[in-house]
Amino acid sequence: MEKKIFGVKVMGVRIGRTQKVICSTILMVGMVLGIIKPTQEVMAKNYDTGIAVAVQEEVRAELETAILQLADVETGSLEKNTFFEFFEKAETEMGWVIDDAPKLETKWREETEPQEIEQVTDLERTDLIQEIEEVKSYGMVTCERLNFRKGPSVKHQIKKVLTKGSVCEILSRTKSGWYHVKESSTGSTGYVSGQYMKEVSERTALKEQEKQEKKIKAAQRAEKARREAEKKLEEEASKHSYKGVQMQYSKRYNVTKSPLTPIMGTKKYNGSKETWYSELKLPGGGLKIPGRHVAEDGTIRDKDGYICVAAHKGYKKYGTKLMTSRGPSKVYDTGCGYGKIDVYTRWKKGQKVK
Repeated sequence: MEKKIFGVKVMGVRIGRTQKVICSTILMVGMVLGIIKPTQEVMAKNYDTGIAVAVQEEVRAELETAILQLADVETGSLEKNTFFEFFEKAETEMGWVIDDAPKLETKWREETEPQEIEQVTDLERTDLIQEIEEVKSYGMVTCERLNFRKGPSVKHQIKKVLTKGSVCEILSRTKSGWYHVKESSTGSTGYVSGQYMKEVSERTALKEQEKQEKKIKAAQRAEKARREAEKKLEEEASKHSYKGVQMQYSKRYNVTKSPLTPIMGTKKYNGSKETWYSELKLPGGGLKIPGRHVAEDGTIRDKDGYICVAAHKGYKKYGTKLMTSRGPSKVYDTGCGYGKIDVYTRWKKGQKVK
C-alpha cells in the first residue's frame, strides 16, 4: 500500500517499522532544527506571522515528546502508534511539505534581511561617509561672492551666491573641507567651501545677521522709491512732446527705421553727422544732467526723456534741443567738432542695439 508522509511516498507494506522510524526521524530532526519551514498555505491560513510561529513551536514541542517514544516504537512496547499518527496529523492539518523548504528559506531571507534604502553615487557616498557628527556653530562669508551649492563639491549645482558678510549656521563639516550650512536670512540649506567661511560666535552671528537684514530692507526701500520716482517721471515726460514726438523717460523712440547704432558708428541725419561716445570711457560727471539715467536703448537721458548729446558751441549752443535719429535730444556738452552730434550712450563697440 502506498502512503505519503510529508510528501514522501512510503510503501508501508514493504518496509518495516525500523525503516519507518529512521525515515521519520530524519524528517523530524529537520523540523526541530528549523530546516523545514511552514508553507505559504499555513501562513495564509493563520493570517499572522506570530500565530504561525507559535503553531510551529507547539509542533516542535510535540516532536520532542515523540523522540522520547522512539525506543518504545522500535521495541513494539507502544500500544498506539502515536509517533506515526503525529506525522499524519502534521501532514493533513498543518500542511508542512519538504519540497517547499528551499523556497520558504529563500522567501524568509528576502523578507527578514535588511534592504538598501537608497542608491547613491560613489561621489555622494564618499561625501556622506566624510560627514561627521552634527555641530552647532556659525560662519561668516569672507569673500566677495561665494557659491552656495546643492552638494559638497564643485560638481554640484549652484543654488545661489552668497555675498561677503552673509551669516550661516554650520550644520556639519566634511573631511574634504566643505560645510553643510543653513543661511540665516532665508533658512535655505546647502554646501559652501569652508576656506571662505570664518567661524564666529553665536552672539556675533546674530549681530551680523541683524545688520544684513537691515541692509536688505534698506535696499528694498530704495529700489521701491526709485521705481516710484521713475514712474512719476515717465508720467510727467509723457505729457510733453517735441516736434510731434511724444517724450519718453526710458522707452526707445521710433523716429527712424535705421537709427545710429554701435556697429554703424556714424550716420548722417537732419543735416548733421552723428557719432557716439560711451560713459564707460568718458563718465562725464561734470555735465550736470538732471535726472541722468540709462534708457532701455542704451542712450543717456535727462529727467524729461531728452537724449544727452554733445555739439560744437558754434554749431549748437548748450541746452539746444534737436531731433536725432535716436529721438529728441538736448545739448549737454560742447566738446565736439563742428557739424557733428555726439550721442551720449552706454554702448560697447560692436554691441547689437535696436
